[in-house]
Order: sequence, then C-alpha cells, then structure tokens
Amino acid sequence: MLTFASLTTLFAAATFSFVASIAPGINTLLLANSGANFGINRTLPLLLGCNIGLFIMLLLVTCGAGQLFEIYPWLNHVLLYLCTGYLLYLGYQLTFGSSAKADDEATTVKTPIGFLQGAFIQAINPGIWMLAVASMGFASQVGSGLSAGLIICTIVTLANLPAIGIWAVSGSSINKLLQCPRRQHQFNMVLSVLTLLTIPMLWLN
Repeated sequence: MLTFASLTTLFAAATFSFVASIAPGINTLLLANSGANFGINRTLPLLLGCNIGLFIMLLLVTCGAGQLFEIYPWLNHVLLYLCTGYLLYLGYQLTFGSSAKADDEATTVKTPIGFLQGAFIQAINPGIWMLAVASMGFASQVGSGLSAGLIICTIVTLANLPAIGIWAVSGSSINKLLQCPRRQHQFNMVLSVLTLLTIPMLWLN
C-alpha cells in the first residue's frame, strides 16, 4: 500500500520526468519538425515511439542494464558515436531532403519518422539513458523489488507523453504557415542547424 511519503515520491518523479522531457533536445526538435511538416496525426507514430521507447529504456535500467555502463565505460562512447551519426544523418535529410528545386517549388521529406525510428532514437540517446537511470533513484523510496521499479517506469512514461506532445502540437500549429515550399525549406534548415547543435551538447555532457 502506498503511503503519503510514497505518493510524494511519485509526484516528484512525475515532475522530474515532465521537466526533463519538455526541455529542448533531440526528441523535442524532431517532434516539432514532424508536427510542422506533417501535422499532428502523422506525427503520432513518432510521438508514441519516443514515449514507449523511453518505457523500454526504463525497464532495461530497472532490470540492471544501467550497471553495464559502470562495468563497461566504453559503452558510453558507443552510444555517443551512434547518436552523433544518426543526428548527422537527420541533419542531412532535413537540409538536402527539402532543398528547393526552383524559386516556387521544393521537394520536402515525404515520409515522417515512424514508430520504430522513434524508439530507436531513444535507445541511442545518452540523455534518455541518463533520464532512465536518474528516474530509478525514486524507486527505492517507493518500495523494494521489481514492483517499485515498474511503478516508477509507468509514472515517468506517463509524465513524458504530454511533455513531448507539447512540442508536436506546437509544431503542427504552424503547419499551415509552411504550405509555401520556400518557407518549409527555411524552417527545415533552422531545425537542421538546431539538431546538429545538439551534437556538441552531447559530448560536453
């Protein structure tokens, strides 16, 4: 049975997850870009992929995967290289996948990032691993065993969904303004630069 102290801990975990998730980062920039280019409906697979991907990461950490990074420190560098490579790929796609053919027409990225790609982004994102490990610090205050970890996994995941959803909805709100191919290209260029700027942030952290 959950005590008042446990409920307070759950509230703290939810608040921590919401604040950490709503901060600008790889996932939020991609969701904003997808919402702006494709609208909220076609962005839902990416949104759910990011959210469920986080839940999977939390489960892995609950089962002890987080300790692997202490046993094998080189795994941190593997994640950094994988994430850097994927961000460079995304930056390339945003820049050249939406390059203008002429003054009045442009080709845009035709297919939004899907569910599996959204989950994959979580798996190689060092920031998500840090969020998952930090979130598990609340589990010991709720109880012991796997059940406490599962409760925290659920709370953190539920708090994450509206936080990242705000970015997808915000992006979709300017979808009509980007019907002009030139404006859409310029917007994608800005998002491309912001996406690439997250690379040095990853390495500095």
